[in-house]
Amino acid sequence: MVAISLSTENLLEQNTDCYAYIVEKDFDTSVLYEATKSGCSNLIAIIEQRKFVGNLQETISVPFSHNGRIAYCIIVGTGDKSSKGINSTEKYRRALGQLIKEVRVCKSTSVAIALSVREETPFYCIEQAVITLQMAQYYFDDYMTEKKRKDNNLTQIVLVVDEKYKEDAERAITEGNIIAKAVNQARHWVDMHHRL
Repeated sequence: MVAISLSTENLLEQNTDCYAYIVEKDFDTSVLYEATKSGCSNLIAIIEQRKFVGNLQETISVPFSHNGRIAYCIIVGTGDKSSKGINSTEKYRRALGQLIKEVRVCKSTSVAIALSVREETPFYCIEQAVITLQMAQYYFDDYMTEKKRKDNNLTQIVLVVDEKYKEDAERAITEGNIIAKAVNQARHWVDMHHRL
């Protein structure tokens, strides 16, 4: 399982390869500009050029120079509030799963995520994020002989939350890891050969 840690500092102050934002459809780009202007000042122009609006699982990755190294700013959309048959928690899970795929495409070892937390259910939101991120890491590779096909470069995820959610986040990370580990173990048993 990947190591998931918590931070209440600014997203771009984290020492990671990728910096991620989860956004709703037609999000306010000025908020994102303020958050990223010190590191990725051309992000808004790229978003506009690519016509990124934040549809469900729509992704944009922008490489930029950060503290003398190459990093990626990744933005994943959750769609709008009127998606039929998909509640907001499930849309958020899907966006997080898409984020992990994008981090792998970037061949990154770490990602910091600006976690959106609903005021009324911070523990639940963070716990679901942890479960989803850990489950997205599952990959059955027991019978693969080519070493490079077994590579999973991602080793660290930093969840960045507001200071007021710190206590809930610490508990949610602990409990989310337990649940995700159990689910991934069950998935592994199902994927094993039936005679073993």
